[in-house]
Amino acid sequence: MAGTAPDALGWQLGMSEEELNTTAQMDSCCVAPPYQGNGLEGKLLLMAEDTLRGSRYRHLLATVHPDNAASLYTGLHRGYTIAANHVICYGDKVRDILYKELESRNTNMNTTIRAMTPADKDSVMEMMRVFYNSPAVLSNGSDEIFARDIEGCISDNPYVEGYMFEQDGAVQGYGMAAKSFS
Repeated sequence: MAGTAPDALGWQLGMSEEELNTTAQMDSCCVAPPYQGNGLEGKLLLMAEDTLRGSRYRHLLATVHPDNAASLYTGLHRGYTIAANHVICYGDKVRDILYKELESRNTNMNTTIRAMTPADKDSVMEMMRVFYNSPAVLSNGSDEIFARDIEGCISDNPYVEGYMFEQDGAVQGYGMAAKSFS
């Protein structure tokens, strides 16, 4: 969610209502284990940023589980900073909040992605199960949150859209980002 929704991350950072209305929450990303380590999460993040350029969004927020070193590394090496540590988000989940101010230049990575469709739901849920049951990331109910987010991506949700990474017809990963509004 972006803007002034009650659970918008910007409230936890003390952002003004004006700032919240120019804030996008960079949502979920999960890469299938065989494709991890190829920079896909970072490429998706940069592509989502490119999508938001030219829109009203200037402030980008993301959350990372404190034990998820790989995603934290990705965020920090894409220009995000840790804005808050060990905050309670999404009801009762402990997360670090990352922040980045969106600059105007395009960072086109020539990465091919496509829109998420209802046919992708099972594939995405399986990637989540594999990834979030790994010892690197604590599951503690995240699968229910992501299932809801995925439903939003494949429905007519006006706020979020899903992306699928494919190479040679094989799904490598997925991601979600806030939709850009004019």
